[in-house]
Amino acid sequence: MLYSVKIKSRIIEFKPKELIFVSNLWQNEFNNIPQTAFFKTIERLKNSETIVQVSKGIYCIPEKTKFGNLKTPARDVITFYLGENGKNGVEVGYNFYNLKNLSTQVSKKREFYVYKLKGQTKNISNVAMKKLSIEPNESRNRIIQVLNFLENYSKIEDLNMNGVRAYFKEIANDFNDTEFENVMYDFKCKKSTIAFYELILNYFEVQNDLGKFFSKLSKYNIPNIEEIYETTFR
Repeated sequence: MLYSVKIKSRIIEFKPKELIFVSNLWQNEFNNIPQTAFFKTIERLKNSETIVQVSKGIYCIPEKTKFGNLKTPARDVITFYLGENGKNGVEVGYNFYNLKNLSTQVSKKREFYVYKLKGQTKNISNVAMKKLSIEPNESRNRIIQVLNFLENYSKIEDLNMNGVRAYFKEIANDFNDTEFENVMYDFKCKKSTIAFYELILNYFEVQNDLGKFFSKLSKYNIPNIEEIYETTFR
């Protein structure tokens, strides 16, 4: 049987909109076929619209509808990488900010940190993912979300300051020194972000050891938390 016939026969076994990782397919099932020949066949299948490209090295059989060909939806991409229960990663960005009432700005893009993601980053459709090496759990996820929010604080559009003040209180109540250290072994963020985190904890008189992660001699451009809370009474 011709290489192209074998490859096409296998490809069409995938369900419409199911993600097809062609490099994995070649390594696991077609490594007896020259790599060049395999990928030329994939390119021909793409050109004939048997498959469509979802991202670099990732394809799917489109679902044909009267509105056109539909690719893998974001929810399926998220489920694939995070698992059915979502425990393989943590969501950050505007969708998280909306859920926590921190911003009214809506973004079509969903952002996640994904445990053991292949490669440092991956973008599929409107889903943006970054690699997370430390195994997530609820406590670590909350810390990662805090760090993401604080790091992007000055750039977040349409901040809801009432929501922000409530979130700062939640940050203080939830703080876990041990889990913070676990996260910092893997998670990279600016020292100013940690200084901002410490400022919040200190404001609520939460004992912490965050000062060892940044220089106390440096001056960081971070918000004045007293001013944030003073606006409540203006």
